[in-house]
Amino acid sequence: MSILKRRPRRKFLRKREGFTLFEVLASLLIISVTAVGAGYGFMVGHAMYQREERARRALMYMKADMDYWMARIHSNLPPLSYFRGQPPAVHVIDRMGPGTGDDVELMVRLTGIFPVDDIETSEEPDYYEIHLVGTWRERGLSLYNAQQEPTTVKIELQAPMIRGNI
Repeated sequence: MSILKRRPRRKFLRKREGFTLFEVLASLLIISVTAVGAGYGFMVGHAMYQREERARRALMYMKADMDYWMARIHSNLPPLSYFRGQPPAVHVIDRMGPGTGDDVELMVRLTGIFPVDDIETSEEPDYYEIHLVGTWRERGLSLYNAQQEPTTVKIELQAPMIRGNI
């Protein structure tokens, strides 16, 4: 009787070691989706970091130009009419490629030096305000459309009131 109860061993009942094709493909799909998401996040984060770095450099150059104009006011140099019509100062804030046309350039323009009078004193004028405008062209940040139009970034900077003798 013991011979009849015995079942024949089949190949598919054997214990196999390793992964099936379906398991390997599913794991590759999960890994690739994760890698693409992480890569996209890194690229967007890096582009935003570069934009903020350009803005920081632009502000640094504008502060330097502001110091220049403040020194001009304090040193009693030519009258305000001399400052009108000055060409804008150009600073390279990001070197992008081998040619000079690839660079991101900041153009800083003096928009005015305005006298501010204090009613309580007899001096005319007592203080001056300096206004600067800096502009540069920022490349488009679209990762899908390489032909996206660049945008113009504009920063306005005003100095605090400065006592001076122009």
